Amino acid sequence: MYSLILKSYEFINNLKTASSRLIKNISFIWRSINENYSLSILWGFLINCINI
Repeated sequence: MYSLILKSYEFINNLKTASSRLIKNISFIWRSINENYSLSILWGFLINCINI
């Protein structure tokens, strides 16, 4: 019985670390996408200014 509780506790902890890692990865990817998006807007603006 005790080992079962211990195992479920370990499982919950592993789940927590996995989900927090996933959230960190998603936020990192989201941030890089946002940075690249604003950079591409900036580049498009600069290229349009040069073409004029």
